[in-house]
Amino acid sequence: MSCGQHHETPCSEVLQAVVLFLDQEELNIPIPALEQHLAECGPCCDQRDEIKVVKEMIARACCDFQISQEIRLKITTTIVEIQAELPGGFN
Repeated sequence: MSCGQHHETPCSEVLQAVVLFLDQEELNIPIPALEQHLAECGPCCDQRDEIKVVKEMIARACCDFQISQEIRLKITTTIVEIQAELPGGFN
């Protein structure tokens, strides 16, 4: 996913970092760079919000199952990758 604008940190890296951040994992970019990008990039902010909703839905759907963090991350990452391929996201 890319908004088409030039950013110091590419949109694709920011979205990967958002997934890691929401999972409280170690980020691949510094938090200030993540925050700066999100402040400048409306599409990534929207994607962050959508990722958060999807992760909450996964958590609710998996509440009765013991699922590893690795599997949760894999599911969420796959959803984000599919979403990035769609012209308008999950609108």
